[in-house]
Amino acid sequence: MSLHYTQLRRLAFVKYLYNNAVAQSKGPEVKAAASLLMFHDCVEFYLKIASEIHDIKEPRSIMEYWTEFDSKLPPPHLPERASFERLNKARVGIKHHGNMPAKSDIESHRETVTNFLHAATPMLFQMEFSAISMVDFVEPSLARDSIRSAQDDMSQGRLAEAASHIALAFEEMVAHHIAETDEFKTGANRRFYFGDNMSMLNSFFLGFKDDRNLGRFVDAAGESIAALQAATRIVALGLDYRRYVKFHALLPHVARSINGTPIIQHDKRTIDLLNVDYLESCVNFIIDSAIILGETS
Repeated sequence: MSLHYTQLRRLAFVKYLYNNAVAQSKGPEVKAAASLLMFHDCVEFYLKIASEIHDIKEPRSIMEYWTEFDSKLPPPHLPERASFERLNKARVGIKHHGNMPAKSDIESHRETVTNFLHAATPMLFQMEFSAISMVDFVEPSLARDSIRSAQDDMSQGRLAEAASHIALAFEEMVAHHIAETDEFKTGANRRFYFGDNMSMLNSFFLGFKDDRNLGRFVDAAGESIAALQAATRIVALGLDYRRYVKFHALLPHVARSINGTPIIQHDKRTIDLLNVDYLESCVNFIIDSAIILGETS
Protein backbone atom coordinates (compact mmCIF):
# COMPACT_ATOMS: atom_id res chain seq x y z
CA MET A 1 0.00 0.00 0.00
CA SER A 2 1.36 3.38 -1.02
CA LEU A 3 -0.17 6.36 0.77
CA HIS A 4 -0.58 9.75 -0.87
CA TYR A 5 1.20 12.74 0.62
CA THR A 6 -2.11 14.19 1.84
CA GLN A 7 -2.95 10.91 3.59
CA LEU A 8 0.45 10.87 5.28
CA ARG A 9 -0.10 14.44 6.45
CA ARG A 10 -3.50 13.48 7.89
CA LEU A 11 -1.90 10.56 9.72
CA ALA A 12 0.77 12.93 10.98
CA PHE A 13 -2.04 15.09 12.38
CA VAL A 14 -3.41 12.00 14.17
CA LYS A 15 -0.01 11.54 15.75
CA TYR A 16 0.05 15.21 16.71
CA LEU A 17 -3.32 14.83 18.45
CA TYR A 18 -2.14 11.65 20.15
CA ASN A 19 1.10 13.22 21.43
CA ASN A 20 -0.79 16.23 22.78
CA ALA A 21 -3.34 13.96 24.45
CA VAL A 22 -0.57 11.92 26.09
CA ALA A 23 1.07 15.08 27.43
CA GLN A 24 -2.29 16.43 28.63
CA SER A 25 -3.16 13.13 30.32
CA LYS A 26 -0.10 13.48 32.55
CA GLY A 27 -1.05 16.97 33.73
CA PRO A 28 -3.30 18.25 36.52
CA GLU A 29 -6.65 16.55 37.10
CA VAL A 30 -8.80 18.79 34.88
CA LYS A 31 -6.36 18.72 31.97
CA ALA A 32 -5.90 14.98 32.37
CA ALA A 33 -9.65 14.40 32.22
CA ALA A 34 -9.97 16.56 29.10
CA SER A 35 -7.31 14.41 27.40
CA LEU A 36 -9.94 11.67 26.98
CA LEU A 37 -11.81 13.94 24.55
CA MET A 38 -8.64 14.35 22.50
CA PHE A 39 -7.82 10.63 22.63
CA HIS A 40 -11.33 9.91 21.33
CA ASP A 41 -11.05 12.50 18.53
CA CYS A 42 -7.63 11.12 17.63
CA VAL A 43 -8.94 7.56 17.14
CA GLU A 44 -12.10 8.73 15.36
CA PHE A 45 -10.10 10.75 12.82
CA TYR A 46 -7.65 7.85 12.43
CA LEU A 47 -10.48 5.41 11.63
CA LYS A 48 -12.06 7.88 9.20
CA ILE A 49 -8.79 8.01 7.23
CA ALA A 50 -8.61 4.20 7.24
CA SER A 51 -12.24 3.85 6.11
CA GLU A 52 -11.59 6.07 3.10
CA ILE A 53 -8.54 4.03 2.09
CA HIS A 54 -10.36 0.69 2.50
CA ASP A 55 -13.58 1.97 0.90
CA ILE A 56 -15.73 1.58 3.99
CA LYS A 57 -18.83 3.72 4.45
CA GLU A 58 -18.54 6.01 7.47
CA PRO A 59 -20.71 4.51 10.23
CA ARG A 60 -23.12 6.39 12.46
CA SER A 61 -21.11 5.73 15.66
CA ILE A 62 -17.43 5.15 16.28
CA MET A 63 -17.89 1.65 17.72
CA GLU A 64 -19.41 0.47 14.43
CA TYR A 65 -16.00 0.88 12.79
CA TRP A 66 -14.88 -2.37 14.46
CA THR A 67 -17.76 -4.29 12.86
CA GLU A 68 -17.20 -2.70 9.46
CA PHE A 69 -13.49 -3.51 9.43
CA ASP A 70 -14.09 -7.04 10.72
CA SER A 71 -16.16 -7.74 7.60
CA LYS A 72 -13.68 -6.02 5.29
CA LEU A 73 -10.29 -7.24 6.52
CA PRO A 74 -8.99 -10.75 7.16
CA PRO A 75 -8.03 -11.71 10.74
CA PRO A 76 -6.61 -10.51 13.02
CA HIS A 77 -9.40 -8.04 13.66
CA LEU A 78 -9.05 -4.52 15.00
CA PRO A 79 -7.80 -4.64 18.62
CA GLU A 80 -8.99 -3.02 21.86
CA ARG A 81 -12.71 -3.08 21.02
CA ALA A 82 -13.94 -3.65 24.59
CA SER A 83 -11.36 -1.28 26.08
CA PHE A 84 -12.22 1.48 23.64
CA GLU A 85 -15.91 1.05 24.43
CA ARG A 86 -15.00 1.89 28.03
CA LEU A 87 -13.17 5.01 26.82
CA ASN A 88 -16.16 5.96 24.68
CA LYS A 89 -18.47 5.73 27.70
CA ALA A 90 -16.02 7.77 29.79
CA ARG A 91 -15.97 10.42 27.08
CA VAL A 92 -19.78 10.59 27.09
CA GLY A 93 -19.69 10.86 30.89
CA ILE A 94 -17.34 13.85 30.74
CA LYS A 95 -18.94 15.64 27.80
CA HIS A 96 -22.60 15.20 28.67
CA HIS A 97 -22.71 14.56 32.42
CA GLY A 98 -19.58 16.21 33.82
CA ASN A 99 -18.28 12.95 35.34
CA MET A 100 -14.58 13.31 36.12
CA PRO A 101 -12.61 10.05 35.71
CA ALA A 102 -10.05 8.85 38.24
CA LYS A 103 -6.37 9.26 37.40
CA SER A 104 -5.96 5.49 37.20
CA ASP A 105 -8.77 5.32 34.63
CA ILE A 106 -7.12 8.02 32.52
CA GLU A 107 -3.87 6.05 32.54
CA SER A 108 -5.78 2.94 31.47
CA HIS A 109 -7.48 4.79 28.60
CA ARG A 110 -4.13 6.23 27.49
CA GLU A 111 -2.73 2.70 27.34
CA THR A 112 -5.78 1.55 25.35
CA VAL A 113 -5.27 4.20 22.66
CA THR A 114 -1.50 3.61 22.56
CA ASN A 115 -1.93 -0.15 22.13
CA PHE A 116 -4.66 0.36 19.52
CA LEU A 117 -2.65 2.73 17.32
CA HIS A 118 0.50 0.61 17.44
CA ALA A 119 -1.38 -2.64 16.70
CA ALA A 120 -3.84 -1.31 14.10
CA THR A 121 -1.50 0.79 11.95
CA PRO A 122 0.30 -2.17 10.30
CA MET A 123 -3.10 -3.76 9.61
CA LEU A 124 -4.74 -0.66 8.15
CA PHE A 125 -1.83 1.23 6.59
CA GLN A 126 0.94 -1.40 6.24
CA MET A 127 3.39 0.69 8.23
CA GLU A 128 4.39 1.09 11.86
CA PHE A 129 2.81 3.86 13.92
CA SER A 130 6.32 4.92 14.96
CA ALA A 131 7.12 5.50 11.26
CA ILE A 132 4.45 8.19 10.93
CA SER A 133 6.40 11.42 10.87
CA MET A 134 5.12 14.86 11.76
CA VAL A 135 8.07 16.27 9.84
CA ASP A 136 5.67 16.49 6.87
CA PHE A 137 4.10 19.54 8.56
CA VAL A 138 7.35 21.47 8.13
CA GLU A 139 7.76 23.81 5.17
CA PRO A 140 9.74 24.21 2.95
CA SER A 141 11.12 20.90 1.67
CA LEU A 142 14.68 22.09 2.41
CA ALA A 143 13.78 22.32 6.10
CA ARG A 144 12.17 18.85 6.04
CA ASP A 145 15.27 17.42 4.38
CA SER A 146 17.49 19.03 7.03
CA ILE A 147 15.39 17.47 9.82
CA ARG A 148 15.57 14.04 8.20
CA SER A 149 19.34 14.44 7.87
CA ALA A 150 19.45 15.34 11.57
CA GLN A 151 17.46 12.22 12.45
CA ASP A 152 19.89 10.08 10.42
CA ASP A 153 22.82 11.76 12.19
CA MET A 154 21.26 11.07 15.61
CA SER A 155 20.76 7.39 14.78
CA GLN A 156 24.46 7.20 13.90
CA GLY A 157 25.62 9.14 16.96
CA ARG A 158 26.74 12.20 14.99
CA LEU A 159 25.25 14.70 17.42
CA ALA A 160 27.19 17.80 16.35
CA GLU A 161 26.15 17.26 12.73
CA ALA A 162 22.55 16.68 13.86
CA ALA A 163 22.61 19.97 15.79
CA SER A 164 23.80 21.79 12.65
CA HIS A 165 21.00 20.33 10.54
CA ILE A 166 18.37 21.19 13.19
CA ALA A 167 19.58 24.79 13.49
CA LEU A 168 19.57 25.13 9.70
CA ALA A 169 16.07 23.62 9.43
CA PHE A 170 14.67 26.21 11.84
CA GLU A 171 16.28 29.11 10.00
CA GLU A 172 15.03 27.81 6.64
CA MET A 173 11.50 27.39 8.03
CA VAL A 174 11.37 30.89 9.49
CA ALA A 175 12.88 32.50 6.37
CA HIS A 176 10.36 30.65 4.19
CA HIS A 177 7.42 31.78 6.34
CA ILE A 178 8.55 35.41 6.32
CA ALA A 179 8.96 35.33 2.53
CA GLU A 180 5.59 33.63 2.00
CA THR A 181 3.73 36.13 4.20
CA ASP A 182 5.22 39.20 2.52
CA GLU A 183 1.93 40.72 1.34
CA PHE A 184 3.61 43.23 -1.01
CA LYS A 185 6.12 40.69 -2.36
CA THR A 186 8.96 43.18 -1.94
CA GLY A 187 11.38 40.71 -0.37
CA ALA A 188 11.36 42.73 2.88
CA ASN A 189 8.42 41.67 5.06
CA ARG A 190 7.96 44.72 7.29
CA ARG A 191 5.97 42.74 9.88
CA PHE A 192 9.18 40.95 10.81
CA TYR A 193 11.68 43.75 10.24
CA PHE A 194 13.29 45.00 13.45
CA GLY A 195 16.33 46.83 12.14
CA ASP A 196 19.26 46.04 9.89
CA ASN A 197 21.69 43.19 10.48
CA MET A 198 24.54 44.63 12.57
CA SER A 199 26.85 41.61 12.50
CA MET A 200 29.35 43.48 10.31
CA LEU A 201 29.26 46.61 12.48
CA ASN A 202 31.69 45.41 15.13
CA SER A 203 34.92 46.87 16.47
CA PHE A 204 37.05 44.80 14.09
CA PHE A 205 35.36 45.95 10.88
CA LEU A 206 34.97 49.52 12.14
CA GLY A 207 38.69 49.68 12.94
CA PHE A 208 38.53 50.52 16.66
CA LYS A 209 41.98 49.11 17.39
CA ASP A 210 43.29 52.05 19.38
CA ASP A 211 40.27 52.71 21.58
CA ARG A 212 39.49 49.44 23.37
CA ASN A 213 36.76 50.92 25.55
CA LEU A 214 34.86 52.23 22.53
CA GLY A 215 35.42 48.90 20.78
CA ARG A 216 34.00 46.95 23.71
CA PHE A 217 30.98 49.28 23.84
CA VAL A 218 30.28 48.85 20.12
CA ASP A 219 30.56 45.05 20.36
CA ALA A 220 28.33 44.87 23.45
CA ALA A 221 25.73 47.16 21.87
CA GLY A 222 25.74 45.12 18.68
CA GLU A 223 25.28 41.84 20.56
CA SER A 224 22.43 43.33 22.63
CA ILE A 225 20.63 44.66 19.57
CA ALA A 226 21.03 41.34 17.73
CA ALA A 227 19.63 39.45 20.72
CA LEU A 228 16.65 41.82 20.97
CA GLN A 229 15.98 41.51 17.24
CA ALA A 230 16.02 37.70 17.44
CA ALA A 231 13.74 37.61 20.51
CA THR A 232 11.28 40.12 19.04
CA ARG A 233 11.09 38.16 15.79
CA ILE A 234 10.26 34.92 17.65
CA VAL A 235 7.49 36.65 19.62
CA ALA A 236 6.15 38.34 16.46
CA LEU A 237 5.98 34.96 14.73
CA GLY A 238 3.74 33.73 17.55
CA LEU A 239 6.23 31.09 18.73
CA ASP A 240 6.85 30.04 22.33
CA TYR A 241 9.82 32.18 23.38
CA ARG A 242 10.60 30.15 26.51
CA ARG A 243 10.82 26.96 24.45
CA TYR A 244 12.89 28.81 21.84
CA VAL A 245 15.46 29.78 24.49
CA LYS A 246 15.87 26.13 25.44
CA PHE A 247 15.90 25.13 21.76
CA HIS A 248 18.61 27.65 20.93
CA ALA A 249 20.76 27.04 24.01
CA LEU A 250 23.08 24.33 22.65
CA LEU A 251 22.56 24.64 18.90
CA PRO A 252 25.09 26.35 16.62
CA HIS A 253 24.42 29.82 15.25
CA VAL A 254 23.42 30.04 11.58
CA ALA A 255 24.76 33.05 9.72
CA ARG A 256 24.49 33.86 6.03
CA SER A 257 27.21 34.94 3.62
CA ILE A 258 26.62 37.81 1.21
CA ASN A 259 25.33 35.38 -1.42
CA GLY A 260 23.02 33.66 1.10
CA THR A 261 25.09 30.54 1.77
CA PRO A 262 24.53 29.31 5.34
CA ILE A 263 27.51 29.46 7.68
CA ILE A 264 27.27 27.19 10.75
CA GLN A 265 29.08 28.60 13.79
CA HIS A 266 29.56 26.05 16.60
CA ASP A 267 30.37 26.93 20.19
CA LYS A 268 32.83 24.19 21.18
CA ARG A 269 31.73 24.50 24.82
CA THR A 270 28.25 23.21 24.00
CA ILE A 271 29.11 20.25 21.72
CA ASP A 272 29.91 17.91 24.63
CA LEU A 273 26.57 18.81 26.27
CA LEU A 274 24.51 17.56 23.32
CA ASN A 275 22.40 14.43 23.76
CA VAL A 276 19.68 12.67 21.78
CA ASP A 277 16.85 13.66 24.14
CA TYR A 278 17.72 17.35 23.78
CA LEU A 279 18.01 17.13 20.00
CA GLU A 280 14.68 15.28 19.72
CA SER A 281 13.04 18.00 21.81
CA CYS A 282 14.49 20.53 19.34
CA VAL A 283 12.93 18.63 16.42
CA ASN A 284 9.58 18.61 18.26
CA PHE A 285 9.86 22.37 18.77
CA ILE A 286 10.37 22.88 15.04
CA ILE A 287 7.32 20.72 14.25
CA ASP A 288 5.13 22.53 16.77
CA SER A 289 6.38 25.86 15.42
CA ALA A 290 5.63 24.76 11.85
CA ILE A 291 2.03 24.03 12.83
CA ILE A 292 1.71 27.46 14.47
CA LEU A 293 3.23 29.20 11.43
CA GLY A 294 0.88 27.25 9.17
CA GLU A 295 -2.09 28.60 11.13
CA THR A 296 -0.88 32.20 10.74
CA SER A 297 0.07 32.11 7.05
